Amino acid sequence: MHVKKNRTLYYSFILPAILSCTMSMAQNTVDAVVQSFTNYNTKNLQEKLFVHTGKNFYMAGEIIWFKVYAADAALNQPLDLSKLCYVELLNKDHKPVLQAKIAMTDGSGNGSFQLPYSVNSGNYMLRAYTNWMKNAGADLFFEKNITIVNALRKPDWPAADIPVDYDVQFFPEGGNLVNGIQSKVAFRIVDMHGKSLDCSGEVLNQRNETIAKFTTLRFGMGYFDLTPASGDQYHSVIKTAAGMITKVLPVISSSGIVMRINEAANDRLNILIQSNTTDPSISLFVHTRQLPKLAMTKELVNGNAEIMIDKKELGDGISQLTVFNASGQPVCERMYFKKPVNAMSVAILPDAQNYGTRKKVTINLSTTNEKAQPVGGDLSMSVYLLDSLQTSGSADIQSWLWLQ
Repeated sequence: MHVKKNRTLYYSFILPAILSCTMSMAQNTVDAVVQSFTNYNTKNLQEKLFVHTGKNFYMAGEIIWFKVYAADAALNQPLDLSKLCYVELLNKDHKPVLQAKIAMTDGSGNGSFQLPYSVNSGNYMLRAYTNWMKNAGADLFFEKNITIVNALRKPDWPAADIPVDYDVQFFPEGGNLVNGIQSKVAFRIVDMHGKSLDCSGEVLNQRNETIAKFTTLRFGMGYFDLTPASGDQYHSVIKTAAGMITKVLPVISSSGIVMRINEAANDRLNILIQSNTTDPSISLFVHTRQLPKLAMTKELVNGNAEIMIDKKELGDGISQLTVFNASGQPVCERMYFKKPVNAMSVAILPDAQNYGTRKKVTINLSTTNEKAQPVGGDLSMSVYLLDSLQTSGSADIQSWLWLQ
């Protein structure tokens, strides 16, 4: 009896020591991740470009006027780094039709393309980049769709018998579907031109039993909850206005870690992490536009860990939340968007409410910060006729920097 009691006391001392040592190692791992991340970003400045064009629809013979803005990708502030910018107009084969070199001064530059009468009607892509941006690859180049119509040349219309094709994608929250753990699965459906569609559907197992039902909410997107069962395989049957589509769901792992984020009270986020692995703990690393914001280690209790964070700790725009296992390997990742504060407001004040033909128009502009105080700005403005061909639906510089 005496020996048994001593052994119990021994266990009671050694278990906290082991747990403390494990948590310390996990914290050292996430600290090393943050340090490596910071060192990399210090040596690898990322540049963003935005190109403001006069409009999105042009006739052959017109001029495409544009202004280029350069910004620090981490701070979304003007960046006077590159002194030269390359702007290209690419055709459907992704080959340049027009090219220009634009001088950049204090983070901005401007130029134009004269559209020749030899250009074909169709959809083109305006692309802009600098030599510095080539280091990060073409995925970060600025791209914008431009439509051109040439009334003097016969259009090269595509074949009329092209079959209808839909792109259906499923996105498990955190990136993983794991047996026995409930996951939120987002989905998106678009047609061959990238236009979103409305649909409804069901998730079925190999026995054709309905496991979940879903429907689009907006812009061809929606979500549903799914708890995969060991040994089962899943596919979806989707109903659209054009017919039925069958799509297999992503691969399901037998073991892994799943992350789920929910809005909580007092402007906070509730992060629930579930695991069926043997990892004693996990680490969470959060960064906004490559600026570290949070790093912590949490013990897994019965395979679960819950973390509450204040949204004030996140930066404006898109933040990436990455979960690392006890070995320091990234196993889950999730993006979260925090609506930014409008740092600058632009007021447009015309000198009259109505104008006659060829009447001179004077526009007064004023820029203020979030406290309604005057602030300087580098601006550009385009004026064009709104009709059935020309719309005002192009992305502005704020949505480009924050979201794209």
